[in-house]
Amino acid sequence: MKLGIKLSIFTSIIVLISIVVVALFSIYQFKMEMENSIEIYRHEETERVLDQLKDIVNISYLMIDNSYRASTKVAIEERYGITFSNKENEEVKMIALNMLLITIDNLRELRFGVNGYVWINEFEIPYKVVMHPIKPEYEGYSKVLFIGDNNKNIYEAYHDSIVEGSGEGRVICCLNKPDYDEKKIILSWLKLHEPLGWVIGTGVYIDYIDKIITKKKEELEAQIIRLILVISLVGYFLFLTALVSLLFFSETISKPIFEIQEKLFSLTQGKFVGQLNIKQNDEIGQVKKSLNSLIIVLSMYSKFADEIGADNSEYQFTPLNDQDFIGNSLVSGRK
Repeated sequence: MKLGIKLSIFTSIIVLISIVVVALFSIYQFKMEMENSIEIYRHEETERVLDQLKDIVNISYLMIDNSYRASTKVAIEERYGITFSNKENEEVKMIALNMLLITIDNLRELRFGVNGYVWINEFEIPYKVVMHPIKPEYEGYSKVLFIGDNNKNIYEAYHDSIVEGSGEGRVICCLNKPDYDEKKIILSWLKLHEPLGWVIGTGVYIDYIDKIITKKKEELEAQIIRLILVISLVGYFLFLTALVSLLFFSETISKPIFEIQEKLFSLTQGKFVGQLNIKQNDEIGQVKKSLNSLIIVLSMYSKFADEIGADNSEYQFTPLNDQDFIGNSLVSGRK
């Protein structure tokens, strides 16, 4: 196989490997950045939804707290101009209870997002449900809803989260979605109304967030596919360009080498050869110059030998230097 072809193949393989390595590294980096951006997006979206849940719980808390504070005897008298005698405490209690019930009924009708709602349960054991708009049959009872497979009651988790959060907190757990057999992750925000001992809470299923994340991931994966396609096309173009360039470049190297090789082979056969044309000033050009010098010297030796054979003692010949053993041998032979 010719040197030029070997050089082209070897260099092309290196170029191809380089393109593949760069492409794989670029895709890997993009994928890492994609996964990182997805996690950032998930966190930001979760925090955004959580802020909405906090707002809803805070509004519900204020409604209940206002009803609670306005249900005292003094508050009723001041706000509504109703005067009670000391014997009418039962009426005060009834009005206060009705005010809270009206507020609870209003919260029962509150909806947001995709089937979002507010519930209320007692803070202390046995965690009775005060109000549940989706499952009104829970109200007044201590309901046990296990989280995932760890056999922990969801209301106990609410209690622990509020204790850890000093009056409010978040809970992420796995529960059965109403009207669905499969379990889904729910994100909840809770706040304790200490005077009443009530936990006011709301939440959303994470599949609502997961759908957004999945869509975002699909968009980023489509970008990766487009990136792979672009890199493949560019890499293919660069490889072909490099291959053609290398073939052309190798030809410029192998052709003068082949000329030099032919001249040297002819010299080894004792043939007369002409000088090479020198068009370049690189290493190959220098080799050609040296070979031309050799051809000139050999021509001089050949001419001198012919003159010796013709017994031409007048022919002048001077060796190149003291180390010119061929020239010096010819001069000695003539003597």
